[in-house]
Amino acid sequence: MKLYRIRSVILRHTYEVRRNANHITYMVYWPVVNILVWGFFTLYLRHGDRLQPGILSCLLGAVILWGLFNSTEFAFNH
Repeated sequence: MKLYRIRSVILRHTYEVRRNANHITYMVYWPVVNILVWGFFTLYLRHGDRLQPGILSCLLGAVILWGLFNSTEFAFNH
């Protein structure tokens, strides 16, 4: 892993964000909103012991992670 390549990717994305502020919305705002919504939903399910460790917890985590990657990828391609 070359540091100059990492630096160049970061610099490229910095230039894109400066040119179009909507990228910040897709990179920061929507992932935070998704995490908060799923976090509160998980707390609601755990409150009544409706959420058992296992497949449902794994799926909720996967949805949060997918939303994070999807919104970041969308922000850099549009």
